[in-house]
Amino acid sequence: MLLRIITLRLLDALVWLLAGELAAELVFGRLYHEDYGNVHQTLIYLSPFITWLVSPAAGQYRVGWDEEGALKIAGRILLGCFATFACGIIIVYIVLHQSHVLSRLWWGLTLLFAFALSGMLRIVAFGVDRRAGFRRGIRSYKRRIAVMGSEKPVKALINRLMNDADAGYRVEAALCDADIGAASEVNKLQTLEQLETFVYQHHIREVWLMPDPERVYDWREAITRLENTATTLRWFPVMPAAVTEKFGYCAGAPSFELNAAVIDSKGVLHKTLFDRLFSLVVLLMLSPLLSAIAVAIKLSSPGPVLFRQLRHGVGGKAFTCLKFRTMKLHQEQDKVTQAKTHDPRTTKVGRFLRKTSLDELPQFINVLMGDMSVVGPRPHAVQHNDYYSHEIQRYMFRHKVKPGITGWAQINGCRGETDTLDKMQRRVDLDIYYIRHWSFWLDVKIVFWTAFRGWSGKHVY
Repeated sequence: MLLRIITLRLLDALVWLLAGELAAELVFGRLYHEDYGNVHQTLIYLSPFITWLVSPAAGQYRVGWDEEGALKIAGRILLGCFATFACGIIIVYIVLHQSHVLSRLWWGLTLLFAFALSGMLRIVAFGVDRRAGFRRGIRSYKRRIAVMGSEKPVKALINRLMNDADAGYRVEAALCDADIGAASEVNKLQTLEQLETFVYQHHIREVWLMPDPERVYDWREAITRLENTATTLRWFPVMPAAVTEKFGYCAGAPSFELNAAVIDSKGVLHKTLFDRLFSLVVLLMLSPLLSAIAVAIKLSSPGPVLFRQLRHGVGGKAFTCLKFRTMKLHQEQDKVTQAKTHDPRTTKVGRFLRKTSLDELPQFINVLMGDMSVVGPRPHAVQHNDYYSHEIQRYMFRHKVKPGITGWAQINGCRGETDTLDKMQRRVDLDIYYIRHWSFWLDVKIVFWTAFRGWSGKHVY
């Protein structure tokens, strides 16, 4: 396993060399070009070392990577490639000060080629892995177990273990109250007596009990019988269908988190890495545009360039949200009035910025500071939160994650004024869906669709 991981990391590093050469051939006709200097050669030689250092954070070398779906694997590869891409830009802009000679087309094509070649590399690695018989060879080292329980959890467990090449367990027998539909190699048992005999005769190391409180099995009798053997008993609590949340230990006691977000600590790391790198690249690439917008705002009306407003972040903690100022200076007492269509407070420049959502660009600074994420529920004014949290059930669940510049609700048409509870309810429902179904690939999808349809529309003003 360790040898496979090291081999993949080495090949991924070499992939960037090949990708850079291919891109140079397409863009320049040769790698060294007198009009561009040697910054491209420097990037090609540095990219393997960058990849070696940053790509493990994307999780693409973890044990069991080949068990995940194609989209998840592609998402991890893309995250690793983008991390190398972003680090390369940072080196050129900040360390080498050669941004004026860097060909964006060449570096972008290098990213695409590296992503495609890394994907092909994993397809080949997976095929070699299967042909070499690793899945069959590891079978003899698996701990032999028997399972007992109701249909759904037992069937799910057997399927998961049978499809897991790196799992340390193999199901030899199952005692279940229904046809589990497992492969013929799993012995189907009918009674506790059969289970007890099977455990003794076949030297079963563990018996996993997955009881359903509503079923008819006498679990006390099962435990009493099996305790008289040398096998290890392992109890898996099966909760009612209504309880489907995250299980863990708190102060040494088992517990279920009833309103858990799906993102875990590893997901937080991947999301944070993507946020910081993506926002830094955006701010560097769009710095001329940001400067032009700042000048236009100053010329259009008196007042500061940036509009600062308190918003609630993750955990309900307040932070200062940044936007380009789009309205004339005015005072509001103890309330925040939502912007409306043809709002007289909006300046001419501000109307264009709001229509194109360019007023949101300073929030990439919030992302760099760690207050926001690129993708997440949009932050609302504190006063709006105070109101809607009493009107809409689970409204504050949105703050289980960092607020975002764009989100699932925004690409599904929930933009602009929320002048009715129904509009806000739909926005909240979509935000909760995002939190419940988060994945890195979903974030990539949202960013992709935002680029095409999320920045403007009939509801944006």
